[in-house]
Amino acid sequence: MKQSVGAIIIGIHVRVQARRICHHDSMEGSIGKGAFLNLCESQPTFYEMCAVGMKHGGADKCVPVHEWDRIERRVGPEGQLRHSHSGHWYERLYPIYLNGMRWHSVRLLEIGSFKGDSLRLWLRYFRRASHFALVDLEPQTDLINAVAAETRTQSQIPAHDYSIYTADQSKKEQLEQVVASDGGNYDLIIDDGSHLCRHIKISFEVLFPHLKPGGVYIIEDLNRQYENCQKWLHTFVDVANRALLPNPDTITNYPSTRADQNVVGIHCVLEACALTKGFSRPVRRRLLHVNHTRM
Repeated sequence: MKQSVGAIIIGIHVRVQARRICHHDSMEGSIGKGAFLNLCESQPTFYEMCAVGMKHGGADKCVPVHEWDRIERRVGPEGQLRHSHSGHWYERLYPIYLNGMRWHSVRLLEIGSFKGDSLRLWLRYFRRASHFALVDLEPQTDLINAVAAETRTQSQIPAHDYSIYTADQSKKEQLEQVVASDGGNYDLIIDDGSHLCRHIKISFEVLFPHLKPGGVYIIEDLNRQYENCQKWLHTFVDVANRALLPNPDTITNYPSTRADQNVVGIHCVLEACALTKGFSRPVRRRLLHVNHTRM
């Protein structure tokens, strides 16, 4: 398939930026290697796929290169990010967790599939046959199937499969039915649904138990109701460090479900947070104390 001159120029520009981050030119020494080392993926990178792909109806998980300097389109007059804007800065988050999954068969569930833009990205990004569960209140099934068919004709991709589910993420029973039908046991769960905090909490409570130990749960578009979710998200910092607290059960706003207590890490960037799941066996404070005394 022929590419336009504009798409080729944008692709070259993205690769130049990737080389700068990955320390392959004169920028070496001016960028901290530790912070961005996991972004140095095999090509095409996550950013190349979603940012360049936006010119062709790709996912909006990255800010397209031609809009890097147009910050006024995303920030209001008082300096706050607009609730509605094009593109996100998720390339700062996704590659850190997906880079290790890319060459493995994964099970992924995403709330908010809509027209299949994310599916286009996942079909091309993952290099082993994987399963994608697409959940939406009103999934555009015909468009999703068309995206899958088009992507398969344009790229040599593995034999992925996907399932489309109609469900309201504010209804626990509907989400539970999706998991029962799809089989659960996910490596990655993404909430790109209504972006309402109460729906985010409901979905997390239902779906997080079906994430594998070591799996990642990503919540997108927190700009919609960040103030409502702020305390809830901040609590997970204490949850991840509960073994260091004298009385873990007295944490303010401590999550109420046992599933939440398996959160062992939280990593946030602008508009999105990733929560990682540990094993169900809790860390004993006595063992932790012994380890510290030997150091």
